[in-house]
Amino acid sequence: MRLTNPLWYLAALFVVLGGWMVGTIVAAGSWDHVRDATLESVTERVDAGSGSLAVFTDVRQPERDVTCTATPPGKGAEPVELEKAPIDLTVARDGSTWYLIAFEPEGRDDVAVRCTLRDRAADAATYRVAVAEGVLDRARLGAGLTWIATAAGVVLAVLTWWSRRKSHQED
Repeated sequence: MRLTNPLWYLAALFVVLGGWMVGTIVAAGSWDHVRDATLESVTERVDAGSGSLAVFTDVRQPERDVTCTATPPGKGAEPVELEKAPIDLTVARDGSTWYLIAFEPEGRDDVAVRCTLRDRAADAATYRVAVAEGVLDRARLGAGLTWIATAAGVVLAVLTWWSRRKSHQED
């Protein structure tokens, strides 16, 4: 099959764009794992080594700058500051609405999670943690699909270019 028709370039573009859309949809679905995870109290240590660690609060306080840390076990262990929530995610549980405020893609086992306000004033919020398994796997699958689609589109475009070049040399 000779790919001499210039419309094959358009087909290559559609392969890339379609693959990016599918990859994005798959990767975005990784947040469903966070949405469906069980919320637990922050008073106990959390085993998040098999998944991602998400921290939720029942009172949204964006103006007060909440910082959450995860401290591994051991004397003198340094707390690790958790990343701010990359998306605005809410979860309804037990009649309350919980807001994602911090997220760590690669959790650790036996960590103590603590959230503090930068202004150190009284805090009426309740905090919960969730261990979401499969988040990174799904996100990596989506990224892999986008790379495969990009490679397939580039190969198709190069083959079209090569076939057209060869066709013009034969004429």
